[in-house]
Amino acid sequence: MNVRRIVAPTMEEALEKVRRHLGENAIILSSRKERIRGWRGLFGQYEVVITAVADEHPASRKDFLVQKEALLNAIRQVKHGEDAQDAARNVHPDLSDQKAHMVRLHEHLETSSSPSTLPLTEVMEKLTALEELQLAQSGLYPFRPGFRPWAKRLQASGMALKTIYRLYAASPELSMVDDEEAVTRERLKAILHDKIRSRFPASRAQEAWAAFIGPTGVGKTTTIAKLAAQAKLERHLPVALMTIDTYRIAAVEQLRTYADILHVPFAVTYTPHEFDETLGRWLDEGYYVLIDTAGRNYFQEAHVEGLKDYIHRLDALPKKGAKYLVSSLTAREDDTSRLIRLFQPLGFRQLILTKYDEVPEAGRVLELLLTHRIRLSYLTTGQDVPDDVRQADAEWLLDEALGEGSR
Repeated sequence: MNVRRIVAPTMEEALEKVRRHLGENAIILSSRKERIRGWRGLFGQYEVVITAVADEHPASRKDFLVQKEALLNAIRQVKHGEDAQDAARNVHPDLSDQKAHMVRLHEHLETSSSPSTLPLTEVMEKLTALEELQLAQSGLYPFRPGFRPWAKRLQASGMALKTIYRLYAASPELSMVDDEEAVTRERLKAILHDKIRSRFPASRAQEAWAAFIGPTGVGKTTTIAKLAAQAKLERHLPVALMTIDTYRIAAVEQLRTYADILHVPFAVTYTPHEFDETLGRWLDEGYYVLIDTAGRNYFQEAHVEGLKDYIHRLDALPKKGAKYLVSSLTAREDDTSRLIRLFQPLGFRQLILTKYDEVPEAGRVLELLLTHRIRLSYLTTGQDVPDDVRQADAEWLLDEALGEGSR
């Protein structure tokens, strides 16, 4: 594989070098601006660095893009009432099965009073993100007209089309509606509310401790500070902060600073014995203890193994608490789903989602609740301590997803 690192003063010059050395079909792997090393960098001068690779199969790549466009054009033709066989003639054989499903889908929606009876779930599940985009652009949504505006609304708020279809196919109140009848906001909200109402904690009054786990950069330490401040200032609880994060000095000092501001006890425990001793003493004294853990890449098995000893010690405590999984809405949805599947067997069944102010996609939040058996406890909406965190509830989330919500 011919991989080259290209450096030039401007992006235009860098791209010209890429074309000259690797050809017109070169694939850009990464591009960034870097400060020039040496004395010239002292004056704020930058250079463009591109990593690129020669496309060893430009013909097949071009053929793939052509066939994708052919599929989209075929869908448009069927939508506008042209003959399905004519529309399928230019579609590559590898895509013909999917095209046939799309034709059947359109014809069924036009003629049947029960669209949910068509076995299309498997087709919808296999749609890639690009194909979802193409389907949306074509205007040929696999839904009756009365539901299509809400499908578009849910998709715009971050819910995947395949998830919307699952909801639609499993709800006769949506899929059996007459073409002339619009699905009302109240009907859809009631259906969604019934599906997610058990996905929120009933009460937090009995928690004697709370442990928080999450990858690096999700805002876990700041979230702990917000919840500690709310517990002390609003619920008037005696609060103590503890961390077992001995990997990140900055995170330890950040949490220590918050403890000083709140005038609450703070401890860094370096061994399981110190952890047991400090936590046990504070619980006996009646403190509500919030426990920070190391922000690591938990897709590496060794990092999960390093936490299991502490998790088992929490499970053995006589006083009940809560274990929170913290993830950011700026992360990929697949990564959040992987984290949920990874930590649910260890008893992490409550979720905190951060950075809703940066990615206000309530439909994506709904999708997580519809897909996983996990409870959503909090959403954070900014950096201010303690204000920018809210207790999750179904009413607010549904209003955000369906419109007319307010942060």
